[in-house]
Amino acid sequence: MERIITKVKYNGSKVHIEYEIVKDTGNDEFSLTCSEEPNPEFKAALAGLSKAVDEITEISDTEVRGVSFSNTNGIMGAVITALKKLDGCNSPLVINTPHKPSSPYSQGDPNAEDKCLSSAAVKELKKLQAETEKYIAGERAQGEMFKDEKGGKGSKEKSKKK
Repeated sequence: MERIITKVKYNGSKVHIEYEIVKDTGNDEFSLTCSEEPNPEFKAALAGLSKAVDEITEISDTEVRGVSFSNTNGIMGAVITALKKLDGCNSPLVINTPHKPSSPYSQGDPNAEDKCLSSAAVKELKKLQAETEKYIAGERAQGEMFKDEKGGKGSKEKSKKK
C-alpha cells in the first residue's frame, strides 16, 4: 500500500494530516485531525523547515506550521506555511512560500535548478514525511500504548480513546 502525504499542519495543539492511498481504481483520500501531541522528532522535522522558509522568502525567524505537498511525475513539490511575529501586532504574519519542486519538471529551462528547493530543504521535507507516517501509525508523544508479545508495535490503533 502506497501512501502519499499531501498536507501536514501542527498549530501547537492539533495535528492535521491529509493523505491519499494509491489504488488501481483511483486514489482514496483521507484526513486525520488529532489533539494528541506529536513526538519531539515530528516537531523538530517541522521546525527544521524554518531555514528553507527563510531562504525562499528572504524573511528570517519564521515558525513553520505546515506543508502542502505535491507529486507531479514522481517529483515532490511543496508549499510551506509559516508564521512571523511582528512588533506592534496582535497576530502574526502568515507566510505561504511559492510552490517549489524538488527537481526541475523539464530540462528546457536553463535556470530550472535555481527554481527548485535546496537539497537541505528536500532532506527536511522527507524527514517530515517520515515523521508524519509514524504519527499516522500511532507513534505520538504519549509513547506507545500497545505492544505485541515480541516487544514490537501492535496492530491496534494507538490514537483511540476509551
